[in-house]
Amino acid sequence: MGSKMSNRQLAPTVLFFLFIMFMSSSPVNSVITCQEALTILVPCGPFARGMAPPPPSKACCSSMRTLAGKATTRADRIALCNCYQKLPPSLGLKPDRVKAIPKYCKVKISIPFDPKVNCNTIP
Repeated sequence: MGSKMSNRQLAPTVLFFLFIMFMSSSPVNSVITCQEALTILVPCGPFARGMAPPPPSKACCSSMRTLAGKATTRADRIALCNCYQKLPPSLGLKPDRVKAIPKYCKVKISIPFDPKVNCNTIP
């Protein structure tokens, strides 16, 4: 029974990495690619999927700081917003959890992690 639980927990992670590989074939025309952003944010996966309790891990917060440091242009922020919106539901990300990461980590990032926002309105 223990191996079935670990397989269930492993499935979203495998899907996440498969999605990263898929996205690498169509890079965003920006300094930071969707693949790079997703790779940076891998430590946030358990929290974003609701598999880890609040607050996010130190590694997740460090990753969010790294991403914020790379999203320096409007084109970067729009590309990252579009990247987030293209993530398939099968990854199991919980939008409320994803939106909460910058607040928990005290990271200022000008990217609205919101699947309903118009990414082209980002300053």
